[in-house]
Amino acid sequence: MRPKFVSGVLLGLLLGAVPAACAGIKARDHILLPAARQAWVGISSDVQRGVADSPKREQILAEADLATRLLAEGDRAKLRTINWPLLRDAALRGIEVKLQAGEVGPGVAESLRLRIQKFDDAWRKL
Repeated sequence: MRPKFVSGVLLGLLLGAVPAACAGIKARDHILLPAARQAWVGISSDVQRGVADSPKREQILAEADLATRLLAEGDRAKLRTINWPLLRDAALRGIEVKLQAGEVGPGVAESLRLRIQKFDDAWRKL
């Protein structure tokens, strides 16, 4: 009697996990990905500002163009191939450039950094 009960419980847990896994995929496709696309518009602007003096300027800009294209396509597997740390660092430099130039104040700079942090969190879940 006990093995059947355990098997039944395990089967129930397994069947319950399948819809949950599907829900996670749908959430990434229908919530996380559109939010990442929207945030990327501003972050890519920060990247552009952050590469002016960088010796890796062309590499970073090419990676940013690729990220723009892959975000539009929505292929999460391909998105994971992007060098996000390189882009993140350029975006953070871009915010510092804006802050030093007086284009944004400290509060706005902190908000922009938070946007990058939230994008970074989302990137890890894609």
